[in-house]
Amino acid sequence: MPIRVGGEIFAVILITAVLVLGGFGLLELSDGTAPAEAFLSTAPRAAVGFAGIGFAVAALAIAGGGVLARNRTRRVRLLVSLLAGLAGAIVNVVVGAVVGLTAGGWSALLLAFAVVGAGVLLGAVVAAVLLTYLVFFRQTV
Repeated sequence: MPIRVGGEIFAVILITAVLVLGGFGLLELSDGTAPAEAFLSTAPRAAVGFAGIGFAVAALAIAGGGVLARNRTRRVRLLVSLLAGLAGAIVNVVVGAVVGLTAGGWSALLLAFAVVGAGVLLGAVVAAVLLTYLVFFRQTV
């Protein structure tokens, strides 16, 4: 695997993780939590609880898809990474729905949390992929 492709994969996953934590930190700030507590205490717990499974699926799919598409064009690798993020968000909502259905009267609230987690995850993946492929690892002609 070329070093460049490995760097792209690592950068996308790392930037996605940072953006997911930042997104949940901003959501906690809107709740009136102190900034230090929001970003260092409650945001990591919320990110793992509400987007952890989707992030794990997206990270594995980004890594696997990047390795499988290593000899393809940059556009194909970008598209594979975006589709991997979408798959992670869909898995996050499905898992939230299944957990919600087993929780009795809390199903709508748990599904709402899963949808918010999937939205934060999908936004972070899209931003990370575009930032990685179009800014950091930009190929000049």
